[in-house]
Amino acid sequence: MCLVCSFFQVRISGLEYSAKRLSECFRVCDNKTLPLIIGIAGGSASGKTTFARNLARQLPRSCGIISVDDYTHDGKQDNYDLPASFDLALLTQHLAYLRNFSPVLVPHYDFLTGRNRDVVSFGPFDYILVEGLYALHKPVFDFLDFKVYIDATEEFSRSRRVARDVTERGRTEESVLHKWERHVLPAYYEYVQPQQSFAHVIIENNAYKA
Repeated sequence: MCLVCSFFQVRISGLEYSAKRLSECFRVCDNKTLPLIIGIAGGSASGKTTFARNLARQLPRSCGIISVDDYTHDGKQDNYDLPASFDLALLTQHLAYLRNFSPVLVPHYDFLTGRNRDVVSFGPFDYILVEGLYALHKPVFDFLDFKVYIDATEEFSRSRRVARDVTERGRTEESVLHKWERHVLPAYYEYVQPQQSFAHVIIENNAYKA
């Protein structure tokens, strides 16, 4: 059995290297029952999506990525960083279907309009990567076979969050920093960071563009 499968709370540095290590692990363990559902959690702009894409490219069989962001409740909310902002019940319902190799209709959340724009047919896949703030949170936790947490410093994540939201989501730097202090950080320390204790692997990412 490989190192990653043998130990709990293993720490690895770097997204690309970690994706390579884990893909090698899953190749060795390819005789396990499929589909395999892998949760990837971490703070805002920590590198979750980048890591999921890197891992998906290297896995030995078919793979699909589900973003927890796409399960954001429709309509305006006061705080989008709390667990209650996401329809985790619908997500777990979809994971139950995917566990049985049945396709599902996954919502697609539009960050510019703040609404679920449409639905997309997803699955079946041999590997399903679930990435997002609350990918290791209850009740999603109960459907996961393997758990990954991306750990990045507050300063590094904040700078990447500002760059992303200003460039891709039409926000101002002032509004991003206001939300960071008022919503993102409090939710991170209360709800997101505690998920690290459930992870099989913790990936330190402080030198990679998210």
